[in-house]
Amino acid sequence: MTAINFLLDNLDFLAEIILFILIYQYITSEKIKLRWYIIIPLVIRFLFVLSPALSYVLGHAFLVVYSLYRNRYGNRLLDIFYGLFPIIIESLVHNLIIYGIALVINRHYLIVLNHFHLNLVIELLVFPVFWVIIKTLKVDFKALNYGFRKSFSKYFLLLIDISMLSYALLLQY
Repeated sequence: MTAINFLLDNLDFLAEIILFILIYQYITSEKIKLRWYIIIPLVIRFLFVLSPALSYVLGHAFLVVYSLYRNRYGNRLLDIFYGLFPIIIESLVHNLIIYGIALVINRHYLIVLNHFHLNLVIELLVFPVFWVIIKTLKVDFKALNYGFRKSFSKYFLLLIDISMLSYALLLQY
């Protein structure tokens, strides 16, 4: 692996973690300080040097742990939803963009995935595409939060959490 590929791979990883935090901040309306956008990705990357498996799990579960720790909404199922949602949305939009680019440049999507520079560009496009989709569909996360606080939506929220968790564990990669 050349030095430029190593650098692009690390930038891609940092962009992915920052993207998780951005989407989390957008859907929860919770302001996250700028220093956490730097500290969290660097800590997770440092953990990758120590234990790649731990870093992988932490890289995808830190928002769930953070949401459960904060327990802002008094509803553990809602906290799990807000922790998993950025990871699932990033994966879905990322795959949507990859398949779109693969069709445009007439290459198999796995070939597109193996190019570090394309992967970094795709990561940088995920949040704008997510934002356009949310604005086009007129999704209001504040109203969604209020609706999920009702007791009758507990089973629906449990079903959503289970499906997001199964997607994250079984289908994402």
